[in-house]
Amino acid sequence: MKKKLLTLFMALTLSVSIVACGGEKQDDTPKKTPKQEEHQKEVETPPTEENTNAKTETSLEDLEKYLLEKGVLAGSKTQTAAEMIGAKAGFKYQDSNAEIYEYDMNSDAYKSLISGGSVEIEGMSGYSVSAKAINKQYVLISSENLSQELINAFNSYGK
Repeated sequence: MKKKLLTLFMALTLSVSIVACGGEKQDDTPKKTPKQEEHQKEVETPPTEENTNAKTETSLEDLEKYLLEKGVLAGSKTQTAAEMIGAKAGFKYQDSNAEIYEYDMNSDAYKSLISGGSVEIEGMSGYSVSAKAINKQYVLISSENLSQELINAFNSYGK
């Protein structure tokens, strides 16, 4: 009787672990919220003499692609809860210890980071993050050491 119960328990444990790990592929495309779609419409302005000479707009996805091409991001990508630190969007590459976020450059959170301060994680009193590097609206964050190659590539993006 004990062997049957043990076998049943092991089968149940195995099936739960298979379901938990799942075979479903993670969608790496970030979902836009209505607020982000509204912001995108605001960004799309007709060409004028002032903005025709400016560099073209970049996206968080462009930055990610650039860093991957440079070989400085490694591991699996996961989306982050960017809004918890006042960002518009973000992603994380675990093996690189890198979290990259896009901010509204007029937001209080961005202004705090750009001045060398930190941003408290929403809902986690006492926990905050600070920037390792900032390149326009993009902010590189990590709680661990980052490779200098990653920081250099991040800083050189768009220049």
